[in-house]
Amino acid sequence: MLIAINPNEFQAVVNAWVESLELPHSGDSLQAVSIDGKVLCGTLTLHQKAIHLLVALDQETGCVLSQSVKEAETNEHKGAFDLLKILVLEGRVIVANAIFCQKDFCQRIRDGNGHYFVVVKDNQPQLKDDIQSAFAETEGFSPLHSAKI
Repeated sequence: MLIAINPNEFQAVVNAWVESLELPHSGDSLQAVSIDGKVLCGTLTLHQKAIHLLVALDQETGCVLSQSVKEAETNEHKGAFDLLKILVLEGRVIVANAIFCQKDFCQRIRDGNGHYFVVVKDNQPQLKDDIQSAFAETEGFSPLHSAKI
């Protein structure tokens, strides 16, 4: 019976159900949702690439809000657009690593009335320097040292 179910339709129904649950959320603050990609252990075979999933996880409840398989020819941030299409972005802050620091990705979140927080680490020195330079004119503000997590 399960093989007869269309996986995309099933995911849409499950996502709608999860959204309808109105999972507990603390106060009026933004709900943090992490998006990241991971390769599933044990899925690499001689004739097939390993399965790479993109996942949206509610940080407060630990609930997976959505996941999708990243196609081999698509980079991670483009693959995450499928997740953004089905997530309610309003009232949420999407937390992601530097690979998602792309204009179109961030704009899609803003278009959905959401917010984003993209982590940039020392392994991205040019990106980190560019961010620091962009905010250098703002007196007393350092985006790389002022975040409290």
